[in-house]
Amino acid sequence: LCDELKSKVKPFLHRVQFESVDISQKVNVRWLRLYRYEIPVVFLNGEYLCKHALDELLLEQRLKAIENR
Repeated sequence: LCDELKSKVKPFLHRVQFESVDISQKVNVRWLRLYRYEIPVVFLNGEYLCKHALDELLLEQRLKAIENR
């Protein structure tokens, strides 16, 4: 992820398990094929959340929904 998006995600890190995927590694070639031109891409629980810029409102809504389950 770009530094700008990483800084916007910081306030949420205590609520999520953050995993960054290096698409240049051979084991992640599937992600490279999908997102080589669309990075950064953010997923939450395996579901697409946003790309390029963090949608903080949507992230907050989805986190609340998960926490209230």
